[in-house]
Amino acid sequence: MQWMADNFDHNTTTLDGQGTFHGMGIIAVKARASTSAPDVAHDKMQRVAWMRAKKSVKALGLTVHHFRPPQQKALSTV
Repeated sequence: MQWMADNFDHNTTTLDGQGTFHGMGIIAVKARASTSAPDVAHDKMQRVAWMRAKKSVKALGLTVHHFRPPQQKALSTV
């Protein structure tokens, strides 16, 4: 049995990380010892419903908070 994997990134150059996608695909390949009879049952794969990458990562990410400097100098409060 041989396992192979690869990853891919989409829209990685953003400031806030919104609209980006990182995916990984892995497959397993097995060579049969003989060609007379298959040694693995071939069942139909259950596929995941199709959706856009933007929808699949909608709940991921962080809220961007903008820095507002204090009105007075920090050490004056000590």
